[in-house]
Amino acid sequence: FVEDVASDLPKYGLDKPQLTLTLSSFASENTAESKAGEIPLATIAFGRVEGDVVYARVGDEPFIVAVKKMFVDTIATDPLQWQGASVFKFKPEEIHRIALGNDLVIARGPNNQWVWTKGTGEIDQTNVQSLLNTLASLRAVRWTGATVPQQGLGQPTLNLTFTTSIDDKQVHSVSIGQAAGGGMWFARADEREGTFILSGPDYNALRLPLVRTASPPVASPAPTSSPTP
Repeated sequence: FVEDVASDLPKYGLDKPQLTLTLSSFASENTAESKAGEIPLATIAFGRVEGDVVYARVGDEPFIVAVKKMFVDTIATDPLQWQGASVFKFKPEEIHRIALGNDLVIARGPNNQWVWTKGTGEIDQTNVQSLLNTLASLRAVRWTGATVPQQGLGQPTLNLTFTTSIDDKQVHSVSIGQAAGGGMWFARADEREGTFILSGPDYNALRLPLVRTASPPVASPAPTSSPTP
């Protein structure tokens, strides 16, 4: 607590706050006077920054408080950052066709096995299933906001397209750009606005090789001779 009387708001930058955070409950019911969530539970104003703290005030309360600037920096002010974490909501069996760039394309064949539409080699069905499981329910670690050139999505390191209809007309795609630090990557989906952070495990699953690699031969142990008594 800094002041117990809010008589000098300009001193703390609270006459014209830099950020106002309003908390409402949309779990309440609509009434004749107001809609659910229309009446705020609390409004927090953040004013001037001084060192590593920011001055703040709750509603019309007389108290001026100082909170950590680090906390205020974590409050997302871009609507794109408030998007839900779920990027795709499909079942793995709904995906009918997958294209990795322009060179590799697979589709469901007889007995629900994957076959080449474009590409050669023995398809690794296990890797494909791992890719499907990740892709169908892909989630963002968080949304960063609008897409910017520094994220590398203009020239993605991986562009993955898939369809969720037998006629292949329901097309979806996800692109992966540059590394975002911490083992994570910048990514975007064509049907969503903005850039999201892709986790390292999901990134690795989306990049699993579709072609089965030959296992190295296992060397037989050399015969041993028993000493002659």
